[in-house]
Parts: sequence; structure tokens; C-alpha cells
Amino acid sequence: MTCTVSGIFIYPVKSCGGIELKEAFITPTGFTFDRTWQVVDSRGFFLTQRTVPQLALVDTGLPIEALQPGWGRLSPEAALVLNAPKMEALHVALNPRARRSKVDVCVWEWDGEAEDEGEDAARWFTQYLGMDCRLVQWCGKRPCDPAFAREHQTAFSDGFPFLLISDPTLEGLNRETGEEYSMARFRPNIVVQGCAPNAEDTWQTFSIGSGIDDSQTEGTTAANSVVFEVVKPCSRCKIVTIDQSTAVASTSAEPLVTICKYRSGRALGFTQRDWRNQGFFGWNLVSLTDPSPISGIKCGDVLRVHKKRTEQQF
Repeated sequence: MTCTVSGIFIYPVKSCGGIELKEAFITPTGFTFDRTWQVVDSRGFFLTQRTVPQLALVDTGLPIEALQPGWGRLSPEAALVLNAPKMEALHVALNPRARRSKVDVCVWEWDGEAEDEGEDAARWFTQYLGMDCRLVQWCGKRPCDPAFAREHQTAFSDGFPFLLISDPTLEGLNRETGEEYSMARFRPNIVVQGCAPNAEDTWQTFSIGSGIDDSQTEGTTAANSVVFEVVKPCSRCKIVTIDQSTAVASTSAEPLVTICKYRSGRALGFTQRDWRNQGFFGWNLVSLTDPSPISGIKCGDVLRVHKKRTEQQF
């Protein structure tokens, strides 16, 4: 079988709705505009669906030109557009504006500065969420955990710039639970098909590109491909129990309960003591290809594994 890219997603505002793309380009912190904004409370602490599930119902939109190479050449009206139930649309301008104030924010262990998107955005989210909060834009540098991805960085994602899951792996989870959970619950950036269920558990480095074909020998990289390294399994939390179309969490805590049974750290053979009872679904990645105006991947591109993960890696 040939493994190919079946889906590409970005989530411009952390924990809000995603955008499905046919093509995405690489930046130093992930795909263009992925987790570029986040909502913070009055202390500057990041908000997510873990505590504010109604963020799932905030739809995000970006103009096509913002997602293409050379996106700096935008029309004056170019904006991030946000919609939510019973709310008028919010337009957040993308073009450089008068200097915005910087505020102190945090994401998990990271503290730094972000640019405040102003009073209109703050009022919009405060009204929608019923709590004092603001919208901020990424403007800093946040290193990934050096234990897993030294010299790499990310923006407002939980910890790493890319997340990959395969369609067969989700199909396997659905068989385990007897339900039909959508990929949206797991918020991946890259979805692939044409591999065995959980095949990504064995990958360490791979490339994705349109120039890869069956005539190439294993371990070779096409000139126009992007090389990724698998750096850490993705531990799962309450968010996977939330229906992304309703913002309602499962009363049974599924599919997290099942994930913690058959994909716990213990079941997967990870030796870290604090991983034993965590449930893992999907893999965090970094790009080993230098960002450039043309570095990107498309749906239909072929994934070729270059190196398999050893059992001792984690």
C-alpha cells in the first residue's frame, strides 16, 4: 500500500475551530497561521476546551491569500474572521497596524509576551464566554521541550508544531469503542491513509512530497518533499471527549477511557513512570526541512518512512 496525505488542518485560534486545507506551508513554528492566536483570561493564562468547551463552537476563517506563499501581500481588508452562536462576526485585521500593546501570557510552562488584539476582540470573547478575557497574537519565541525536540520551536500549540494521526488508527479506535468518533476530536495537523492501524507508532523520520513514487528506494528523499521527525507520543485529555459540533462532553468519558486502556504508556511499552497510565493517540512532529516560501505539503502527497523508531526511543 502507498501511504498518502488525506487531510491537512490548522487551528488559527488555540482550542477553537479548525480549517481544512488542500495545501499548507511550513514556518518555524508549524503550518502558516496554526495556533497563531489564543484566548487568555484576566491573568494572561491560556483558555482551552478543557475548562471552556464552548470554544469548540468558534468557527475560524482566513482569506485564501493568507495561506499561500508570500502571504505578506494581503488586501487591506484581509482578516481572521470568527463566528460563534448568537454572536456577530468578529474581523481581526491581518495587515500591520499601529503598534499594539504587548501583554504577558502563558501556555503551560511557558511565559512570554503576546500582542493584544484590542478592545473589540476582548469584548467579543468576554460576551461569548461570559468571563473577562482577551484575544492575543503570537509574537515571540517558544522552544519545544528540549528533552524531545531540542532547537525547535512552536507557537501556542500545547507543545510541538505538528500532530499526525492516520485514518486507520482512528478506525481501529472506533472498532474498540463501537462508536464512530470523528477525527475532529483529536485536532491533528496531518492525517494520512493507506497504512496499517497504528503504523505511525513505528515511525521516527519520514518525508512527504509529490515527487515520491514507487520507483524510489526506501530511505531516499525527493527534492521537493518535507522531512519530519516523530518526537513524542501525544498524551490525551478531556478534549477528546468533547463533541466538536456541540461542545458537549461525553458523560462516559469516552473515547478517553478506551484510549487509556489499550493505548496507555504501559500497553505501548513506554518506560517513563509518569506515562504508564496516560493514554496516547497521535504523534507530535517537528520539521527537519528549512522553512521557505515553497516548503509545504498537499493532500495526496506520498509519505515515505526513512527510519523506524526503536523500542528504546521512549
